[in-house]
Amino acid sequence: MAEQEHVTLLKQGVAIWNDWRQQHTHIHPNLSQIALEQISLREICLSGANLKEAILSHTDCCMANLSRADLRQATLKATLLYTANLEEADLRGANLVEADLREANLQAADLRKANLSQASLCTVNLKHSHLRETILKEANLSYASLCHADGCLADLQNAWLNHADLRFARFYTANLSQATLYAANLCQADLREATFSQANLRAQ
Repeated sequence: MAEQEHVTLLKQGVAIWNDWRQQHTHIHPNLSQIALEQISLREICLSGANLKEAILSHTDCCMANLSRADLRQATLKATLLYTANLEEADLRGANLVEADLREANLQAADLRKANLSQASLCTVNLKHSHLRETILKEANLSYASLCHADGCLADLQNAWLNHADLRFARFYTANLSQATLYAANLCQADLREATFSQANLRAQ
């Protein structure tokens, strides 16, 4: 459960919270299982915070710093995370259905078994990310960077990967049925046993 002192501080607003974080850099806030639906957390600093099983559906987290945050099993359905920093965040099993992650930084993030169906991931940074068994059905990954990402067993049915950079990525046995990979860069990608039924792989 979340620590009440941290919850009270957060409810005083982003400015007060960020000021407190700046003065207490050694503290890793405990906000596990907190419910923060449909509020604005723009530019909030939640780096290294414990947000396990937190409910953040429809919350505005644009430009937020969530690097190295624990978001395992968190509910982030339709959450706005435009340009947010989620580098090295733990999002295993998180619900990110219809989330807006355009231009977000998810480098080296752990998204194993997370659900990103219909999420907007245009120009997202997913370099070295862990996407094993991740659900990305109908997600828009146009111009996304997936260099060295591990997407083995991932489900990318009907996903958009136009101009995506998948160099050295591992998508062994991934499902790319009906996916659009127009002008995608697949140089040295591992696509063994992947399914490309009715996929669009035009070079240009």
